[in-house]
Amino acid sequence: MAGTFELRVVTPRGVVLERRVREVTAPSAVGQIGVLPLHTTYLGVLEVGCLEFVEEAGRGRVAIRGGFAEVRDDTMTVLTEAAERPEDVDLDAAEAEFREATRQLESLSLLDQTYPEMERTRLWARARLLAAGKAV
Repeated sequence: MAGTFELRVVTPRGVVLERRVREVTAPSAVGQIGVLPLHTTYLGVLEVGCLEFVEEAGRGRVAIRGGFAEVRDDTMTVLTEAAERPEDVDLDAAEAEFREATRQLESLSLLDQTYPEMERTRLWARARLLAAGKAV
């Protein structure tokens, strides 16, 4: 299909998503990055968030738990600790995790050793909710 490139999202458990897409927007360590067909070679760090893509059938999303993105030879490969497609998100569990992490963060100092991991938990829950189309 002209004007597309291959997107692969891979976790230690296997391939979560593999399809031809027209565009990808991903949460990187320096802000959102956009990838289009014939993109220059790229290697970057991804943050926890919602990766969005445009394909022939419309728009799609997948929650990613940080990782790395490589764009090369019209293929974008995302290596991430975890990823969830919208149909795989347990909304009740994600909402409960988001509420609990938000509640705990309100009582923690930024200097608390557990703060970064709790923030990462909150962001992961938020990314899953966004991937499932739930406003946060």
